[in-house]
Amino acid sequence: MLKGGLAGGKTTFVKALVRATGSDADVTSPTFTLAHFYKTPIGTVLHVDAYRLSSLAEFRDLGLDEYIGDCITAVEWGDRVERDFPEHLSIDFESVASVDTTRKVTIGGLGHRWIAMLDDLQQQVKKCVE
Repeated sequence: MLKGGLAGGKTTFVKALVRATGSDADVTSPTFTLAHFYKTPIGTVLHVDAYRLSSLAEFRDLGLDEYIGDCITAVEWGDRVERDFPEHLSIDFESVASVDTTRKVTIGGLGHRWIAMLDDLQQQVKKCVE
């Protein structure tokens, strides 16, 4: 789940994610199409934008649930639909007022899988800064 304000860096993050998978796909915001799929060397990335959705039911009506389990799924404005994802990684982008191009990124997770991964990531980061 990608969270943050308008122009907060969510689509830029998905561009970096797709590039990190080894793909050179042209990643664009799915604000008007609601979802884009990107084939990558390690699997398909599903990029969803929930900004224009008025309800969780409207998200469910998109019929993406059959793809979500098989794709790396990134949902912009994920706080609007996260109830349908009992275990998920959450990335919150917060603009830093003094510098327009700087973001504070907070990563959290729900579920045992993500908690273990985030604990491992925290240990790796600590080693890098020591």
